[in-house]
Amino acid sequence: MRFSLLAALFALLTLLSPAAAETPPARLVTGLSSSDDLIRDLEYLVVKLANREESWKDNVLINIEIFLEGVDPAKTVRFDSLFDEANGYRREVIVPISNLNDFLKNNLDPIGIEPRRDRRQRNLYELTGNVYEGWLRYIDEAPAYAVISKFKEDVPQDMEHPQVRHKALVDAGYLAFAHLLNEGNGADSRQKAFQKFRDNFMDGIQKRTDETAEAYELRRVWSEQRMDQFEQWFVECQEVKLGLKVDQKTNESVADLLFEALPETPLFKSIEQGSESASYFSAIKKPESPVMSVRLNWAIEQQMQERYKTIYKLAQPVAEQAIRKDEAASDGVKDARVEFSNRMVEVLTESVGLGALDLFADIVAVKEHHCLLLGVRCQGQEALNAAFKTIPISEEQWKLAEAVATIEGVTIHELDVSADLTPAVKEFYGDSGKVYLGVSDKAFWLAAGEESRERLEAAIKAVTSAGPGEPDGLLASVDIQAYPLVKSMHDFAKEEGGFKLIEEMRKRGLLPSNEKKPAEDKQESKESRKEKNQQRAQQLANFDWQPTALKMLSEMDGTFHMELKRTKEGTIGGDAVSTEGILRAVGALIAQFADENLSG
Repeated sequence: MRFSLLAALFALLTLLSPAAAETPPARLVTGLSSSDDLIRDLEYLVVKLANREESWKDNVLINIEIFLEGVDPAKTVRFDSLFDEANGYRREVIVPISNLNDFLKNNLDPIGIEPRRDRRQRNLYELTGNVYEGWLRYIDEAPAYAVISKFKEDVPQDMEHPQVRHKALVDAGYLAFAHLLNEGNGADSRQKAFQKFRDNFMDGIQKRTDETAEAYELRRVWSEQRMDQFEQWFVECQEVKLGLKVDQKTNESVADLLFEALPETPLFKSIEQGSESASYFSAIKKPESPVMSVRLNWAIEQQMQERYKTIYKLAQPVAEQAIRKDEAASDGVKDARVEFSNRMVEVLTESVGLGALDLFADIVAVKEHHCLLLGVRCQGQEALNAAFKTIPISEEQWKLAEAVATIEGVTIHELDVSADLTPAVKEFYGDSGKVYLGVSDKAFWLAAGEESRERLEAAIKAVTSAGPGEPDGLLASVDIQAYPLVKSMHDFAKEEGGFKLIEEMRKRGLLPSNEKKPAEDKQESKESRKEKNQQRAQQLANFDWQPTALKMLSEMDGTFHMELKRTKEGTIGGDAVSTEGILRAVGALIAQFADENLSG
């Protein structure tokens, strides 16, 4: 009896103890305002703008409706990400329910998820089967929801109604949204939670059979350092909010961004540092109607500077290995290319000490062609000049005329690449074949195309005569005129030996390999589902989008504008706007992808 009494007293004290209250998982709320809203806006893109009604009815809409059995299409659906120390990273699916029985029998069961009601909690279901194992909690308080997670503790009996977390985002008019809200005193628990996610991610970074030890080490450390950056953002941010709207009245899409750091954190100080000094190139105004215009003045804190230096050091032998593999090049050419690569690593290593990535790049129409003008704040003038001296050796058809001019302390070199001009390059940039390289103790400049030398000299004079600019809080901006930019990419890629972005990204491990893996023994449902996901990813990677995009953009060009600014202490705000021409092209591409991959 005394043992039972002591046990009961201990249990009571444990329940009452503050230590028993566990820190809830950090939660990234992501979702769609409703299936109805998604269908409405997709129909607007595909049918009204792109005029692809048949594709919409036969292949797009049907592939959305198949997932709506038992789902309330008028309510918000969510796909949250949860992080904690105990269970690491997982997804939580939150589905609005119109009829629970239909959802269980006609939505889950057909894909191999078997629900079984718990005997003691009638609104709790255990999910089993080869496809997914976890738990489903049914919340019948209007609006009704099913909350699905791998872990039972994620769906407690007294859990709050899902609407609490997304109502403000839906009321703001967002079709799609993501929101992370952190408490300042939860940084330690978030860091521990992210560590488990990091460990699982890094365990997946394995050496490839066709990869050298140096290349693997570079990829591994680069992945690790990206995790370091993501961890800082995750742990030290106070709020992140991203929302997307499609405005059918103005025929635009608008994305809003808010990123706010917790006070007194290194992340907070980094944002403040980035707003304290103006860009070196602030005197160069954004051109009117550019094909492309980029402005970047992004602070690099001390810890991140050291990470970049490590990456540059590891990249050096990997670059040499890639150069040495070229069987078509002579040893002398390879030596020159290695020297150029090594010198550029010196420049990058020295320049990171500036504490900011500060650059501009403009492509503008000039007469019948275009001009590219670029400037990057950097250090390492001697290494840059030494690198340029190797160019005529590494590219035997090219000619370098050194120091053809000095403009306000900037030495100008003239590089003649006319022997290698392709028809696509001539059409876009003209046939002069001259590229101008400017070097000073403060910046590197590059100009190519129509009137490139005149425009380079004018830009250098504008910067040097203006002196230091006033900080304006601008961290990044991008302006794009879609048709000429996409057309140039398409023309360059289709030429023999042309630059093919997807293939280059695959070579660098930024996209999955195109090679088919040998068949393995399968657990039917689980492996089949995994194979289907891989198949969809492969279909997307191989999707030939440029011809359709060009056709639509030639009928109505579109523009894209994005801007990020420091709006208040420790806070970055911004937006991105796409106009009607881009939305028309997106609608046509959705229809094309559905016709090619989702029909039948």
